[in-house]
Amino acid sequence: MKEFIAKLSKGIFEYGVPEIEVSISSIELDLEADVVFKGSFEISCPEGEIVKGLVFSKGEHFAVTPGQFLGARNTITYEVSTAFMEAGDVIGGNIHIVARGKKIEIPWAVSIKPSGIMTSIGEIHDMDSFCELWKEDYDEALSIFCNGDFKKLLRDNENRYISLYETLLEGNNKPLALEEFLIAAERKKGVEISLVDHEREYSGLAGTSGDTLLILKDRQGYLSFRMEADAEFIELPRKQFSSSDFTGNRYEFPFCLAVDKMHAGTNFGRITISSHRQKLQFEITVRNGKTKSSRNRQRSIILDLIRLKMEYKLKRINLYEWRQESERLLEKIGGAGTPQPLESLFFQVEIMLEQERFVEAEELMGLVAEELIRANREDKDLYARYLYYTTIIKKDSAHSEAIRRQIQEYYENGCDSFMLLWILLRLDRGLKTNQPLKLARLKEQYRKGCRNPFLYLEVLDIYNENPKELNSLNPFDMSVLFFGAKKECLSLDLARRTAGLALSEKGFHPLVFSILEHLYGKFEDEIILDAVCSVLIKGSKTDEKYFKWFALGVEKGSKITKLYEYFMYSISTGYTGPLPPTVLMYFLYNTEALHDRQAYLFYNVIVNKKELSALYRSYLRRMERYAVAEIKRGNINEFLNVIYWEVLGEGSMDAAILENLPDITCSYRLRYDNPNVSRVLVCYDELAIVNEGKLTENETNLVIYTENFHVIFEDLEGNRYSQSLPHSLYRYVDEKKYRQCFLQNPNSEVFIIRSIGEVLKITKNHVKTMDILLGLSRRKVFRCWYLKQLMGEAVDYYNDHCYDEALDRYLPAIEADCLYSDTRKTIISMLIKRELYEDAYKLFARYGIQEMEPGKMMRMSLRFIADRNFMPDSTLLSMCMYAFENGKYNETLLQYIGTYFLGPVKEMLAIWSAQKQFCCENRELEENLLAVMLYAGSFPEMRFPVFHSYYLKGGKEEIRNAFYNYVAYEYIMKEKPAGDEYVQHIEMEIQERFSGINDICRMAYLKYNADVEYLLEYQIRLCEKIMEDFISRDIRLNFFKKYAKWFPISDSLKDKLIIEYKADPATPKTIRYYISSGDGGEKQYLEEEMNCIYPGIFTWEIILFYGESVRYHIKDESKPGDARTRDVCRKLHGEELYMGENRYGIINNIILAMDMKDDETVSNLMLQYLVNGHITKNLFEVDERES
Repeated sequence: MKEFIAKLSKGIFEYGVPEIEVSISSIELDLEADVVFKGSFEISCPEGEIVKGLVFSKGEHFAVTPGQFLGARNTITYEVSTAFMEAGDVIGGNIHIVARGKKIEIPWAVSIKPSGIMTSIGEIHDMDSFCELWKEDYDEALSIFCNGDFKKLLRDNENRYISLYETLLEGNNKPLALEEFLIAAERKKGVEISLVDHEREYSGLAGTSGDTLLILKDRQGYLSFRMEADAEFIELPRKQFSSSDFTGNRYEFPFCLAVDKMHAGTNFGRITISSHRQKLQFEITVRNGKTKSSRNRQRSIILDLIRLKMEYKLKRINLYEWRQESERLLEKIGGAGTPQPLESLFFQVEIMLEQERFVEAEELMGLVAEELIRANREDKDLYARYLYYTTIIKKDSAHSEAIRRQIQEYYENGCDSFMLLWILLRLDRGLKTNQPLKLARLKEQYRKGCRNPFLYLEVLDIYNENPKELNSLNPFDMSVLFFGAKKECLSLDLARRTAGLALSEKGFHPLVFSILEHLYGKFEDEIILDAVCSVLIKGSKTDEKYFKWFALGVEKGSKITKLYEYFMYSISTGYTGPLPPTVLMYFLYNTEALHDRQAYLFYNVIVNKKELSALYRSYLRRMERYAVAEIKRGNINEFLNVIYWEVLGEGSMDAAILENLPDITCSYRLRYDNPNVSRVLVCYDELAIVNEGKLTENETNLVIYTENFHVIFEDLEGNRYSQSLPHSLYRYVDEKKYRQCFLQNPNSEVFIIRSIGEVLKITKNHVKTMDILLGLSRRKVFRCWYLKQLMGEAVDYYNDHCYDEALDRYLPAIEADCLYSDTRKTIISMLIKRELYEDAYKLFARYGIQEMEPGKMMRMSLRFIADRNFMPDSTLLSMCMYAFENGKYNETLLQYIGTYFLGPVKEMLAIWSAQKQFCCENRELEENLLAVMLYAGSFPEMRFPVFHSYYLKGGKEEIRNAFYNYVAYEYIMKEKPAGDEYVQHIEMEIQERFSGINDICRMAYLKYNADVEYLLEYQIRLCEKIMEDFISRDIRLNFFKKYAKWFPISDSLKDKLIIEYKADPATPKTIRYYISSGDGGEKQYLEEEMNCIYPGIFTWEIILFYGESVRYHIKDESKPGDARTRDVCRKLHGEELYMGENRYGIINNIILAMDMKDDETVSNLMLQYLVNGHITKNLFEVDERES
């Protein structure tokens, strides 16, 4: 633009203003928030000529680059930023294009739309459309879900699911995460499966048979199940399946039944299908025709006979019962064609011997001998047993001794089985009476692996007879004692001896405990009871199943160390009856040893305080101290909850207690049944934190900060579940008690998080409230949408109610990025109100000018203008413009924006008009305004008022000349009015510097005055001077003739018709014409080049007499297409026709008289013409001779 002004001031004009085309007429965009969009458009000339100009747009969100253009085709880039905007916002404005002689406005509008994701079904913007995609294309929906862009779809009320989404997505199973999310978001129900059959029977199977189990699912969605079979014959090809295995809603699960792994008869099995939320069972029954072998059947009966004999030896059945039951079993062992085993024959012999039926026994022994010979077996046990029975039958000492020696030889030569030792114990008197040796031989058998119950009986006979032989509880003795205790064949002395040895054991052995447990069940002896309790205490056994022993110890008054402690450790905490007085007295002065069971003890005292009134009063001080200590540790459970509210009053709550109470009031107990859970997490709709509970036996305590939370379970495989895993949640503190704590300490993090609005109403320390709130904000505790809500409430409250100057330091500290725009406006307003202008300025600089009271904006702007010493500042300029556009300004503000604002002419004119009212017009503004108006050719009615004001301030000569030349050019070349004021200025300039004024301005002055009815003498002389100058340079225009009424004009003007043509001087202009006298003869065009008397002004002069006319057209090669103008016919008439006394005038009069047929006048005029000619000739000759 400076170049344009410089040329204009020198009288260099752009004669042809090229047409401009803009590739767009408007810009309308739908954008998401927090994005930067870049677009472009083109400015070009259809004829391919170079165009130049300026481009600018007002506003923080819309910018164009570059700010100027030069070229035949120019690309203009625009950038739209939607930072800090929200869905539903609409912004708009105009792009202003200022080119030579052109002013174009392109409106733009941007609507902030909800964020979206492009998919195969189109763009989706919310959960509704996502669910449609999920139904149409599950894989694509899953892919989007796993992409962070999915959060764009969670808007409005559904942005509360962002935390749930993020927490679930951190699990290992993404399809499961999607399923759990949709369930928790109430977009679907969980998938459930069912079985068409729940049981099936098979028979007549052979080899391995296959079958399928039909499983149905009820709806679309993800599921994962595990298959387990509890029988070996059921073979499963795989144990995991998921929704991908289904065809539609059906899945046929294959399984096999292996006959070779079945037993004879009916086989039962079960397939269990389980997930985290469902468990189904499919029962299988297979009838197998295979039967037990006769050998197996016989072996089973032999075992039953041995057990029956043991019952007899233990005197649990008498001889008759033994014989009767044994004979019944022996009848089953034989059969047609099936020989009886030797073991069964020996049992028969043994029964006969017990009944002293020796003859029958001897006969049967003969059969046994035959069987031994036929079997040809070298089984020393059977043979020795046979020999032993012969000694009983024969009752011969010599025979018995021989048999003893024979068996002794067997035993000592490597055949040292328990059977041979058992026989020796009955035949060898020395061994029988030597208890230590007998015991040593029995222990030796145990070490060799013998676990025969009859061995244990032999040992028990020794111990019962002499309990002192039991001197330790080694594995051998424990096995013996356990057998004896279970069979109730220990004497009381042996039982007490066992109890005494148990007390000396260092650790806990389950077998020792079982022995003592059986012994006390038989004898109910206090010594044994003490041993039971001591063993449990040594083993630190505190399970509820052991409580009965500690309770018995307390009841019996046992004096065992730590008995009362273990009584408390093991008691069921569900017991609400009063504890034994001895226990309560014991712990009256020292409960530290109880650790976490202190809470239950105090709880029991409280719930039974009516029955234990005296003890309750004694415990009260201890309970108070305990409660205070536990609160300071932040502990809570169902017992502590009762204790806290029982013993603590407002007077006993110090700062440490009040600090920890909020967490306690928000504590919950979570219980679940799934053993695979490895972690329990809690995420919140409002918070960006996840807290984790410490798991103990399928339960955990959780501090839950808000009412809008989600419990997330993670299993051992990293899968995460939400709503679909069954669980229970119990809040320890009810709403009433929560309210009491809240009122006592509203300024806590927990309460501020949960209900900032109520905190603000009741707090007495607003400084602390803001400290905590801003601290939470800096730690990124809140989700952005919730932080907006919290800060909005806080800021609105303080704006309406609080005037504490201490809050001044908090307002600038608020992180304004995550605030609603209305909240930001309120903060800025508060900052300005408190004169915290620097902080308000920073917010304006980052977020743009916010709507607010114009008066406040004006005051702030004036402060900054002064502080910055009137230096340029784009943010400050925007602030000033906001105040001005809303009607609030003064002289200083107008001077600032006048100095630095450059924008649309309309706005600059508004500033200038306001300055005029304050009499503070700004020369810089006027200079910029004139330049833009002249360049764009806009607002012609305002050019001179602005120029006149600029002129009075001593405006630059370059600007003045440019203005004069521009208006003169428009007046001469385009017939646009100049105005009286302009002519007055030009008149003064011509008078002051005649030759310093461009010809176009003097030409304009002449043209304007040519039609004026009255001129002053100095004006006439000035016009005459200008005209003489022009004529001297062969510059003649038609309107020059009008000055004949003021002063004589040259004859060179009087007798000519001057044809004027205004066009681009770059190419010559040719006129084609012919002259017509009205005789109707054929005419032929003549052609002549026109004279360029001034750049852009072409003339052609011709002498026409009365009655003649000229028809012409002009050829202009600078114009595209047909370069010829239309034909024009001109003739002189009226004032244009000169009728004076020179020869040209006389000829016109002669023609006119002839036309009127006035012969006399014709004769007289012709005579005058000749006389004048003669005189002129003679004068010329005299002059010529003189010269």
